[in-house]
Amino acid sequence: MEKITQKILGYAENDLTQGGLIRIFEKFWGLRNQHLPIYPEITGQVTVSWTDEAGSQHHAKNFDELLNAYKAKETTRFQIEGSVDHGPWTRFTYIPARKLAGLSVMADEPTVLDFTNFFKEVFPILDTPIVFISYATEELHLADYIAGLIDRRFGEKAKVFVAKRNIPSGKNPLQTMFDENLLKARCVVPICSDVSKGSNWLWWETSAVWARERLVYPLFVNISANEFGEPITEVSLINGHIG
Repeated sequence: MEKITQKILGYAENDLTQGGLIRIFEKFWGLRNQHLPIYPEITGQVTVSWTDEAGSQHHAKNFDELLNAYKAKETTRFQIEGSVDHGPWTRFTYIPARKLAGLSVMADEPTVLDFTNFFKEVFPILDTPIVFISYATEELHLADYIAGLIDRRFGEKAKVFVAKRNIPSGKNPLQTMFDENLLKARCVVPICSDVSKGSNWLWWETSAVWARERLVYPLFVNISANEFGEPITEVSLINGHIG
């Protein structure tokens, strides 16, 4: 049967438990391999690695070693990748601080569907990543310009939300903006300028995304970060990739 490849992102409201991690390993690679050394002749081509708070990468000898590191909260990111007995090739990546997970699987179509459905059970929030652009009303043209750049760069891989442009006629504006976009946003791009510096909405929207441990990418327009002021400059993140 022809093999296909599927990639999917998701995140959950709650932390992934140790039991949940074991369940994931069991589903994708088989629980019988949990305690075995990760050698190609035994498990196929499975590798396990994680990154600690200092940015150092560790390669585990087996899944149990990763499990212990995760239990001790030593992992800022980890990845399990490979196949067992020439079965489906699967890569699972997880960033604990953001409860964000990525799955790539190459297998026959029924197996891909089975694996992705399982993934959605564990990480049920699977909307296309939302990039929320926060701006002062007077600078809608800037927001539209930035939205266009992001659209051209990422296409269908991301959804860009600009309030004045993306609230359909007849829909509740606050519900659309807050419940459907702001609370689900993977990141926020506040357009920081002399005008928006005094915008209560920009400060509030940015803090709402940051408080949920999502990314903040401020864009300073004709103003320096120091001139715009804290706390946006303090909570901004310049990294964060998964896949």
